[in-house]
Amino acid sequence: MTYVLGINPNHNCTACLLKDGEVIACASEERFSGIKNHLGFPLRATDFVLRFAGIGPEDLDLVVTSFTTPMRNFWTAEQMKEYFVRKGGLGVEATLQQLRAKGYHPASWGLRAITFLSRNFFYPRERHEREISAVTGVPREKITGVDHHVAHAHVSYYGFAAEAGDCLVMTYDGGGDETCGSIFLARDSVLRRMVSIPNSCSLASLYADVTLHLGMKMIEHEYKVMGLAPYADPVRVERVYREIFEGLFEVTPDLGIRSRMPSEYFYYYLREKLFGRPLKERRSLYRFDWIAGAIQRLTEEVLVEWVKKAVEKTGEGKVALGGGVFLNVKANMEIMYRTPLQELYVCPSGGDESTAIGAAYWGYKLLCGERAKTKPVRDLYLGPSYDEGEVEEALRRWGARRKYRVEEVKDMEGHVAELLSKGKIVARFRGRMEFGARALGNRSILADPSRFDLVRELNEQIKQRDFWMPFAPTILAERQHDYLLNPKNIPAPHMVLAFKTTPLAWKELSAALHPYDKTCRPQVLEKKTNESYYRLIKEFEKLTGIGAVLNTSFNLHGDPIVCSPDDALRTLENSGLRHLALENYLISKE
Repeated sequence: MTYVLGINPNHNCTACLLKDGEVIACASEERFSGIKNHLGFPLRATDFVLRFAGIGPEDLDLVVTSFTTPMRNFWTAEQMKEYFVRKGGLGVEATLQQLRAKGYHPASWGLRAITFLSRNFFYPRERHEREISAVTGVPREKITGVDHHVAHAHVSYYGFAAEAGDCLVMTYDGGGDETCGSIFLARDSVLRRMVSIPNSCSLASLYADVTLHLGMKMIEHEYKVMGLAPYADPVRVERVYREIFEGLFEVTPDLGIRSRMPSEYFYYYLREKLFGRPLKERRSLYRFDWIAGAIQRLTEEVLVEWVKKAVEKTGEGKVALGGGVFLNVKANMEIMYRTPLQELYVCPSGGDESTAIGAAYWGYKLLCGERAKTKPVRDLYLGPSYDEGEVEEALRRWGARRKYRVEEVKDMEGHVAELLSKGKIVARFRGRMEFGARALGNRSILADPSRFDLVRELNEQIKQRDFWMPFAPTILAERQHDYLLNPKNIPAPHMVLAFKTTPLAWKELSAALHPYDKTCRPQVLEKKTNESYYRLIKEFEKLTGIGAVLNTSFNLHGDPIVCSPDDALRTLENSGLRHLALENYLISKE
């Protein structure tokens, strides 16, 4: 047996274990540490994937990090190990302190700081490998790194598109290893890079700086800007687009993307354009929703043109997309509708967390040969599960039987479906945890998608999130064309594509659509993917006639999606949730 450990040691740090070319376990550190978008080394996640396989570090054939240029952690190996064990890794505040110590203003750091980081935060690969070896116990000669965008391309293709055969693979993000975008051609299951875009031309950097100027967290709240954009007045959006964003980026004849200024200048350009000079007060010259609409328009226009020209120039109608830019589900929708592609495969959770999977695939091919057979990712239920004893112990620790009504239910799927049909909101914790940014039924909060009156309760008492953000549905595969306009039959199992919807969806899925433009970001569920979750929705369909449920992630706003029974009970206790289906136990607040 061949074991390869893939690691993303950056923000959203993640570990993935590949066994004989197949992903068997993958999880992000944030789920274990409780630190959203955890920055550092995925020590707990690495421990999980090894325990899942029943192996130790000595059994690994190779460890691959998804960068060739490692980031400085400012720790010796022993300090690093102690810090990760006790405190859960180098968080955002610690990173900001390091930036302040270097004299760099923290208000403008983020993706734009890549240039600064490359001068001050990166250090020789050899030292990085020694530190990983000291922390994990893996011999240094078994540790290497892969180019960041090669990792993005490998997970996008070998993980989710390889069965399609020859394919165009396009990656785009904030940057990594001096590159923010690439185009690869997959021929006979081998990837060859044909285009590289330098870090200085990163559309993701611009989007992140807009997020920062709108008073939100960059590298985390970009999805809020995307969700806000449809509310804006199109006339005002056109004005902001014309005065600030038009012409900032262009797609070149050789399929590159060029920006009018380097990415590190975007922050200052936006500050001047949005607030004017001299900068007397922090009040924008434009309304926040106009700005959101304009940056979203720019993103859609650039990406649509890039993909369209790539398809036309190469003649390849099958396209796989990866990298953080393609977390933008509305841009993905425009690519699907407005380009001549025939098949589209979007990497689920395409940010840096997925590069751990790509690094593992690359490492396997390095060991076994470029044409070595790999297996696609069957589903994203790649995290830990918990047995009855562990659930019972968590119930005891939290005094659940003393505080709540706890009952063991034989037909939990049917019981939850009945509760949903009566307008109840139910959190579902079952089986293995999902990998990635989207909850796919096993760590989800569910509701009747036709009950728009439940949106306020979800927002105010449970999710505690911004009022303008839409929820999403899980739709039975056989009912998708009742609700979605999908003329190309593009698969959508992972909530990474938005769709325009039908009048029936406006009626039956009103709570799970964007309130303004009525688009939705669905999980289209087949029975073989998750049989118990599928059966729950089928039971709900029998009771209501609706072949879908509202599905939002099981967490409080700002927290990672829950991982363990303790996380689930903590969220129940600290929110307005009334019902929790925790494996075979239904926990209800009196």
